[in-house]
Amino acid sequence: MKNFRKIISIFLIAVLLVSSIPFSNGVNAEGLKTVKIYASKIKNEKSEYYQYETLKSGNKLTFVNKGVNIEFVIDQDVELDSLNSYNANTLTISGNKKLTVDLGFYDNGSYVQETGSNVFVGKNGIYVVGSANIKSGAKLTLDQGDYENEYLPVFYVINDLTISGDVTSKSNYFGIRAIGDINITGGEIRSTAEYTPLMSDENNINISGGNVYLYASSSCSLKAEGSINISGGYIESVMEQEVYDAEGESSLMNIVASDSINITSPMYIKVPEKGSVLNDTSYPCYTIINKNGKYPIKVIISENAEEVAAKKAAEDAAKKANGAVTNNAADKSTNKSIDKTSKKYSNEWVDGKWYNADGTQTYTGTLSWKSNSTGWWVEDTFGWYPVSQWQKIDGKWYYFLDSGYMDYSEYRDGCWLGSDGAWDENYSNGTWHLGSKGWWYSDGNWYPANQNLWIDGTNYFFNSEGYWQ
Repeated sequence: MKNFRKIISIFLIAVLLVSSIPFSNGVNAEGLKTVKIYASKIKNEKSEYYQYETLKSGNKLTFVNKGVNIEFVIDQDVELDSLNSYNANTLTISGNKKLTVDLGFYDNGSYVQETGSNVFVGKNGIYVVGSANIKSGAKLTLDQGDYENEYLPVFYVINDLTISGDVTSKSNYFGIRAIGDINITGGEIRSTAEYTPLMSDENNINISGGNVYLYASSSCSLKAEGSINISGGYIESVMEQEVYDAEGESSLMNIVASDSINITSPMYIKVPEKGSVLNDTSYPCYTIINKNGKYPIKVIISENAEEVAAKKAAEDAAKKANGAVTNNAADKSTNKSIDKTSKKYSNEWVDGKWYNADGTQTYTGTLSWKSNSTGWWVEDTFGWYPVSQWQKIDGKWYYFLDSGYMDYSEYRDGCWLGSDGAWDENYSNGTWHLGSKGWWYSDGNWYPANQNLWIDGTNYFFNSEGYWQ
């Protein structure tokens, strides 16, 4: 049944994209030379490796099969209506300018997008016969707009898909889909779809890093015919409306795997206010989260879709000011050691002034504490304030939330923040542990019992024996 679905899917999509495709025998790419094609030259220079055409339907670029690997260097902004690669080896996109493909992109081989590259694909999306790799620092945007086709995911890969860069996918049907494994190791992935935003048709989905935001209107947001393995990163899954099963009962097909779901890292699920989360495994689409009980998972009742979107917009606006100073949260233990052995300041604010890693002062903004009815934050004279990061201020470490407000009375990254928001170094190794009766939390000297405790933004309750309920 699986193979039948795979054959039908490939056939339908191929017919939609091209009328006649000169498939090659898939020569092994190892040992083949790489030919560089520059975006600045395709209009004016002819080559045996590509054809550039200006048609009534728009500009079309085709890479032909010459038994080589192709590297398309985007050395200037270029806009195409369609891009086809009939090279059964590897097509690599590099360069730091923007490639825009308005209608669609077909690749008969494997696809690689290098660090620093920026690609936008509309309408038909990307269809890759081989494997695909979106590297760290690469940016890929896929947006079908008003185009609707139930057979056409906006990003379809027949073999394995690996993502460590930033991918934004907006689809009216299926989002990011692969026949092989989907491996997410970093970057930021935002996928919105009517049906499944992220799906492996035959194999597994493995998430070990990055931030993954999935928004589905009426079906599963994360689905694998194999297993789903989550060992790192942040995963947020939002369902916009209720789904009903065959008996008319309200249910939620949020995270789905036909085999197992193995979770060894925190996961956050936002569901409709009236939705319900099932653990029934009798039917694959109702096999919902935490089947093996590997790690605490919190289900968060979300606002409606409009409120979620408004909240996201407010958070994004708050983050815009976060460009003046970046990655100031240097390793806490390293800075602590420096403070004990030297009076030289490094990667910290002292008396409102920022000190660089080498102790110099080149940033002229002055930082000060501010407060309102919601809480405390710090802001400098240029309007910058820290968001979702640690900052060392006058010798103490503080953590600032994605809203910009100071966190307090919580374990954050294993470090206890007191009521004043400062890290208490006596409580610094908070970690989750799995015992015979479930999960419990300890910093090595203390564990919560018969109480609520905030940990990394979630309020947990621990019973009298110290186990999370």
